Amino acid sequence: MLGTRNPQGSLFHLPFWAEGLVDPDTFYARMGAFWSRVSRDEDLASMYHPEPGKPSVPPSLLCGVLILQYFDDVSDREAADRVRFDLRWKLALGLPLDDRGFHYSTLSRFRSRLAAHGQERYAFDALLRLALQAGLLSRDAAQVIDSTPIHGAAALEDTYTLLRHGLRKLLRAMGESDPERQRLAKRLKLSRYLTKRKPELDWADPAARRAHLQELVADAQRLLAEARGAALPEESEAHGALALLEQLLAQDVIQDDDGQHVLRQGVAKDRVISTVDPEMRHGRKSASTRFDGYKGHVAVEPESQLITEVTVTPGNTYDGEAVETLIADQAQHHALQPRAVVGDQAVIDGARRQALRERGIEALGKVPEPAAGGYHPKSAFTIDPEQGTVRCPAGHLTATYQERTDGRGQMVRVFCFDRDTCGHCPQRAACTQAKRTGRTIRVGPYEHLLQEAREQQKAGEFWERYHRARSTVERVIAHLARHGFRQGRYVGRAKTLFQALWSAAAVNLQRLMALLSGQEAAHRAAEAA
Repeated sequence: MLGTRNPQGSLFHLPFWAEGLVDPDTFYARMGAFWSRVSRDEDLASMYHPEPGKPSVPPSLLCGVLILQYFDDVSDREAADRVRFDLRWKLALGLPLDDRGFHYSTLSRFRSRLAAHGQERYAFDALLRLALQAGLLSRDAAQVIDSTPIHGAAALEDTYTLLRHGLRKLLRAMGESDPERQRLAKRLKLSRYLTKRKPELDWADPAARRAHLQELVADAQRLLAEARGAALPEESEAHGALALLEQLLAQDVIQDDDGQHVLRQGVAKDRVISTVDPEMRHGRKSASTRFDGYKGHVAVEPESQLITEVTVTPGNTYDGEAVETLIADQAQHHALQPRAVVGDQAVIDGARRQALRERGIEALGKVPEPAAGGYHPKSAFTIDPEQGTVRCPAGHLTATYQERTDGRGQMVRVFCFDRDTCGHCPQRAACTQAKRTGRTIRVGPYEHLLQEAREQQKAGEFWERYHRARSTVERVIAHLARHGFRQGRYVGRAKTLFQALWSAAAVNLQRLMALLSGQEAAHRAAEAA
């Protein structure tokens, strides 16, 4: 049943004992005076059985503990210890000095309960509602969007380990009990995969590695054939394990001309990198910076510096793909419809400009000049998307193009000038060195929007708005990073999103307390005047 806080005071009421020991301006002291405005036990009553029984730990208390846990970036065990021994945490949670706390496993069970009842966003949404009620956030305020890596909690696995663990995962999922798994493994001669013991192999010997790969692939194919022919229960783990093993084989192994299985060169698209967390992916924030895990995407209102939405995607997701999710989620949960969205070139690309325009939202992002290698840049050419023509700086016109698909699956037109025309052009040395063709210009499906943006960014007002908003979101992300946002605690995208939402809630709480304190001080000053 629902446990609630005891309103009765105590000899060990903490504000009296903490006076002079905890600075009243710290996050912990402010939270102690503020948290009851955010979270009440009754808000989460639907998560508990209404019949009388053993009372739970009050959910408002556990929500406060989660906020502090993510704010201080500590483990469940450390969080439970701080509830019991740390004067600052007791003050923040409104606990008396003699409160004995609870077992650390309570936090894991509470997170599972929140997820099971669709309350993962509870604290994040409660704080945003409070900000809206206080007039600190307007529903149509401009927002800035950016992303940052979240390093996965699971270990990165090589191909041999992926296949071995994939085999064990499917083998275990196909049997409902240990004896049944043992019989199946023995019949298929796969008993060694039921243990976590690594094979005894000279990994420095290429021939030994090659022979081991043949064995792994043969074993995987034998188990897959058995699984495909079996009547697997609907919605069982076996279906997911079957699909995972099939993907592992397809992404990493090919046959050479001799019919031998060899490792695929390069990285397959959407490659699984861990069987412990199959949703993790290789990701990049730049050409030189690679990470393994997820991307955390945040939307921030620049004036209040409050985070208005958070989402998490696999690490290989293009930044711009999260924009529409961020906009749609905050519209659904808080009826927020920003009048403008600011982002860098990875966030605000042509496709996002089109999507935002359809929603009536201004897209504000710089459009870089494509690299031209010292030759005439693309901006020196007059492109008419409607007429389907391109005019070069020397005045030559072409309507000849070929359609191709770019790396994101978009159809682009590659316009090509005649080789003879370029060959006799006096500006050839400044335009191209191509010998078989003339100069080519790539025109995407959103070229007209990019042209508008290039004109827009010539104004000084654009850069003032852009840099002010960008500096705000970078500061907020740095604040999130200080509280452990960039290191995943849990396995799976859903649990990583839970962490991101509560980390963002902790950062929003700190900011909201400062904003409300300033607002209340201004009101008192106005009344005194």
